[in-house]
Amino acid sequence: MENAVIYARYSSDKQTEQSIEGQLRICTAYAEQNNFNVVHHYIDRAMSGTNDRRPEFQQMISDSSGKQFRYIIVYKFDRFARNMYDSAIYEHKLEQNGVKVLSATEQVGDGNESLIIKAVLRAMAEMYSRQLSDNVKRGMKESALKANSTGGTIPFGYRLEDKKLMLDDRTAPFAKYIFEEYAAGKAKMDIVRDLKDKGCRKNNGKVLTIQNITYILSNIKYTGVFKFKDIEVEDGCPALVDKEIFDRCQERAEREKRRFGKSMQEVDYLLVGKLYCGYCKKPMIGDSGTSRNGDKHHYYTCYTRKSRRRTGETCKKKSEQKEFLEWYVVQQVKEYILDNRRIEIITDAIVKKFKELFDSSGEEAFLRRLRSIDREVDEAVDALLKTKNPAALDKINARLEDLQIERNSVEAELSKFRITKDVIPDREDLLEWLKSFQGDALDPEYQKKMIDTFINAIYLYDDKVVICFNLKGGKQVSGIEELEHSEELDECSSSLLNGSPCWTRTNDPAVNSGCDANIKQYHSISYSVEP
Repeated sequence: MENAVIYARYSSDKQTEQSIEGQLRICTAYAEQNNFNVVHHYIDRAMSGTNDRRPEFQQMISDSSGKQFRYIIVYKFDRFARNMYDSAIYEHKLEQNGVKVLSATEQVGDGNESLIIKAVLRAMAEMYSRQLSDNVKRGMKESALKANSTGGTIPFGYRLEDKKLMLDDRTAPFAKYIFEEYAAGKAKMDIVRDLKDKGCRKNNGKVLTIQNITYILSNIKYTGVFKFKDIEVEDGCPALVDKEIFDRCQERAEREKRRFGKSMQEVDYLLVGKLYCGYCKKPMIGDSGTSRNGDKHHYYTCYTRKSRRRTGETCKKKSEQKEFLEWYVVQQVKEYILDNRRIEIITDAIVKKFKELFDSSGEEAFLRRLRSIDREVDEAVDALLKTKNPAALDKINARLEDLQIERNSVEAELSKFRITKDVIPDREDLLEWLKSFQGDALDPEYQKKMIDTFINAIYLYDDKVVICFNLKGGKQVSGIEELEHSEELDECSSSLLNGSPCWTRTNDPAVNSGCDANIKQYHSISYSVEP
């Protein structure tokens, strides 16, 4: 019997404890059916799945490294995270610790197709979440047009009164001092020291930092312009400084930015975080250099080799050309996972799952529950009118509140069901969508999508590459220490590495015949893949 934990979350303080209890009950039943030993419950109350501010969730991620459990059971995948990007990040962390996320109500299986099925399910949950957030955004926009607070941190020097920004008599003089001194040429660090000496503190009791000063100096609200995203309302709040001083501060900040800012263009190294040196097992990091003719070139360099002057350690791994390596990895993903036969299998699996999740009885179940709640409300109201017992009145009123909360929850789930059901594609549409993954391996956006979705880790040698996939049968990397004792990383005689192909690069001219002489080429060992 393998150990598991249960993670439950509800996202609004308007929901009752019943929501959590229901999740725990269903997850516990699932654990019993699958012979899992539940060792702990992690519960976040009134927490959103769209951000990382979930203490129990973070504790669970941290605890996963202790090897005390192998599975996390959730009611639905959107309880784990509604955002696909965050979900992918945390599932990758868990996979490195040998932990897998299971849904008690959304059974997607363990096959290669399960990866995309889970992605589709999460995409639907994310779409629902975004539609709900759109309503919130519209409300915030209306508030902004009236120069009413839209939430967030109140600017230093202001206070909130009836949703309007007003000058704070205690801190406003300090905020004005910041603008005047910076415009006069005083350094930010000196301003910070002056404010500390003057006893200036933020509302939380902490002293201002350089970062705080930078934010204050760039905030146009101090000129009386209430700004929210692309909305600007003149005279929407009291002005603390005039436009002339504010502009002088912006001009100085721009000069300093040009003087001290980075001159080189930012480059997105897509493999960072997943690419490791095969020799020392340290990460490979982005690097660049300029040739004699002035051309800029980008590489992946072993961290040990890069930092040898500082640490004294060394590694023999040579730097590798960024563009080619990224293309090569994506090309192997396409060949290994996204061949036409496998896409057909994935499509059929998803169609089957859709039929299970959204059959005609699903909506009727929600409607039956709503009718049941309405009947119970009517009965409670009748009882309320008939009784004069104060204790009974309190009990009935509390029950009515719970029923209203439950009704709101069921209506939200019904809306989610209808939204999702309306966008379910037919088989041909789904097939075309999956074939869209067969994009151009030279396209940076496509490369990023494929690497983020399918790659667990890559171990790079001078003569071979080990690619570990996020698939059943692919090598799931649990930590660098484990790999140091793995003979598989030093062998390439087999066509498969525990289910994942292992590719080698060779300098044999006979092998590399026909290759572009200007780039280092990789030679793939022949392999076969079962669906």
